[in-house]
Amino acid sequence: PVFAVAAAALVFRIRPERWATVAAGLVLLGAAVGLGGLELSVSPWVMLAPASFGFSIAVLTERLGSLDPFARLGCAALGATLVLTPSVLTAPTTEVLPATTAGWIWIVGLGVGAALVPMLIYAAAAPVIGAARAATANAAELPVVFAIGAVFFGEQILVRHGLAALLIFGAILLGRITRSPHVLPDRDD
Repeated sequence: PVFAVAAAALVFRIRPERWATVAAGLVLLGAAVGLGGLELSVSPWVMLAPASFGFSIAVLTERLGSLDPFARLGCAALGATLVLTPSVLTAPTTEVLPATTAGWIWIVGLGVGAALVPMLIYAAAAPVIGAARAATANAAELPVVFAIGAVFFGEQILVRHGLAALLIFGAILLGRITRSPHVLPDRDD
């Protein structure tokens, strides 16, 4: 949320509401608590992924609202494909393509159930609720990852994980659904 709010403010001149600033801070605090603190020796390159994702949320919510949700999803998929293509082309085939029918079934199932359907819903809803609310809602991913780690990989959920989840869900509750602050083309009524 910090990067989405900053990108919306810097690029699209959308002044962040107070709740959005507080929510972004709560998410950042929740992530720090859940991950065991943030070290100051982290490379600045690590921030490129969340910064680019925050920027993409700002663009999605502020400029792509007039597009059909499938077109919005197509834009995101095309961008991801362009970015990942060099890694896929340089990796050994055994690391990229499944060797079994079950592997292909898992890829299709994950592609539809974990990517296509959620991203289509997100592409339809994000422009309606705005960059700050959309990015804050995305923060629910961290507590879900803690739960997946516990259920599927036997990882232990610690008190700090529970506290992080409370902070993040509190940030999500702070947000309120608002209409995007810009006027969509041909819809100035």
